[in-house]
Amino acid sequence: QAAAVNEPDFFDVLGEVAPEKGTDVAQLFATFATWRYFTGPRDDGLHFSEGAAWGSSSRVSASPLRLTPSGSMQVYLAAFGSAFRTVDLPVGLEALEVTVTGADGIAGVVPLTSTGKAAAEPALVSAGAGLTRVVFPAGATRALVAVTYAPGGWDPELGDSSTHPVTADLTAVRVAEPDGGGGPGADGGVGGEPAGPLGCHCMSSGGSA
Repeated sequence: QAAAVNEPDFFDVLGEVAPEKGTDVAQLFATFATWRYFTGPRDDGLHFSEGAAWGSSSRVSASPLRLTPSGSMQVYLAAFGSAFRTVDLPVGLEALEVTVTGADGIAGVVPLTSTGKAAAEPALVSAGAGLTRVVFPAGATRALVAVTYAPGGWDPELGDSSTHPVTADLTAVRVAEPDGGGGPGADGGVGGEPAGPLGCHCMSSGGSA
């Protein structure tokens, strides 16, 4: 509202509510960004209850990024803006190693089935988390990568629409064969990490994803 003090604002409220749900504002927006992909013809029945009814015009642009076996996604985003790419794992590779750089950047990686449905919950990788490996569930060879710029303490009343660089470096890798010794791949995951709700294994070398 113009010429008025709008405090607390929407972001203040989210900052209070998100921790009660076991998350934070950056993770909340990064997860929401991945959900935005699954609307209109991309609706998979796992996200927005009326997403299919929103039609083709609701779809976000998500051009393919080729991995050979590495690729880089560099974007410039205003506060809480997102950009989207899809990647295909080269034949014989079963995991994606992700590193995000750029202050307040966060990436959401969602393995996809051959029909375009989400095969796992989004793996969230923040700038500063270090290299994070996302092991795909069996049969998933494609992924959505949604990158979001989520600055802490941002106030919409300041009207800051400047853009900031965020980069997601991606490398497709092979998962080690099970060796029974608790090392990488010992249980089909990485370093003994348990599977996520839909079977996605994640491990970060520099922090939790």
